[in-house]
Amino acid sequence: MIPMARIGHPVAREVKGIAVPPSRPCGLGMQSQFPWTRLRSSRSLARRSKAKGRERLVSLGAAGLMSYWLMKLLKHSIINGIAWYLTAMRTGVPPPRRWKTFLATYAAVYV
Repeated sequence: MIPMARIGHPVAREVKGIAVPPSRPCGLGMQSQFPWTRLRSSRSLARRSKAKGRERLVSLGAAGLMSYWLMKLLKHSIINGIAWYLTAMRTGVPPPRRWKTFLATYAAVYV
């Protein structure tokens, strides 16, 4: 085998006459051999994405807050209606009389 440094490879280094490819730092596209380093990097990535999400939410202002509130209200009213209907059909009485059954059905529909 011809050492890479002898054929003009710019970043090759020789160790006892054998060409060794340069060591690459762990970065994008590289897998670390230690699982805790991947965990640490995923935590920092989550923190960065969370911070970006906050910045984006703040940049939307009152209109973003109102649209988020409206969508949440619509979602919960639909879930409430479905849970109310299912509880009334299952028990034959309105949900305020079977509150535990209604809450269990609401949680099941929500999930």
